[in-house]
Amino acid sequence: MLYNEIIYYYVYKNIFMLLYKNIVMITDPAIQFVIKKPICDGIGNVMKSYITAYSVNNNSKIDCNSDYSLGVYDTVLEDCHIYHEIPNIIPNYMYTSRLLVLPEEEDDQSHIFSAENHEVNGCGNNEFNYLYSFRRLIDYNYDPGRICERVKQRIIKTIEKIHFLPYIENKVLEKTIPNGNNILAISIRTWKCFHEKDIHREYNPETYKETIKKVILSENPESVLVSFDNHDYENEYMEFLRDLGIPVTVLRKDPDTNELQHAFIKMLSLSKCRYYIGNRISTFSELVWWFSQCKIKVYPLF
Repeated sequence: MLYNEIIYYYVYKNIFMLLYKNIVMITDPAIQFVIKKPICDGIGNVMKSYITAYSVNNNSKIDCNSDYSLGVYDTVLEDCHIYHEIPNIIPNYMYTSRLLVLPEEEDDQSHIFSAENHEVNGCGNNEFNYLYSFRRLIDYNYDPGRICERVKQRIIKTIEKIHFLPYIENKVLEKTIPNGNNILAISIRTWKCFHEKDIHREYNPETYKETIKKVILSENPESVLVSFDNHDYENEYMEFLRDLGIPVTVLRKDPDTNELQHAFIKMLSLSKCRYYIGNRISTFSELVWWFSQCKIKVYPLF
């Protein structure tokens, strides 16, 4: 009897401490999460890190890097999301390429296994690993039926709290409103973007073309909105799309837009479409899907 009482004591003590820690993380303004300064990453890893942090702590920020073209987040996001040094506030740096599940969501959310989605080394800050579950991974998934409602709503509500500068919002409207809603979005990922070095992931233009033709025939979209990570590959696709007889809009960088702004404008514009063709193992594709609130129908490749 005494043995059982001791076991119960430690079980309930651990549950209480976990709940207490979660309450502190959400309400204590002195505890700030900061996504470390980007030095080589695109927007996918940074924003997945930020959503993961922001979903459990409203005092979460992104540290800008003015020396890196994809690190100037103060040109994209409202100032409330940007890290500034504040007296008596110690930044707790975090970084993960995952959208992490919470421990209290484990009973509802199954682990989504894939070859690229089988291990994780924490949230980038061992002190706060207790906030997250590392037994349930959900990355590189584009099937809304495989994400439990609890996790889905937490992530979507966090995304809804992210405020973009008016410049970004206006540019997205410029790119999307004239095209309507019944649009096929295409992201051509050659892994040859200016910031990417020695990334050995599969790219095959014939795979893209076969899928594009199949989706156009089956879904009958009114037009196509296409994004390239490297415009050296554009002509080949434009000739192919012209032969299919469908209106095409290419998301090109405007002269007054920097590289980071362009990446976000592309991602947000693609997320407004009804269908999406893109690389499965791309955090850019993940953002497109999540920022559509999991509504866009995805045809993942590779």
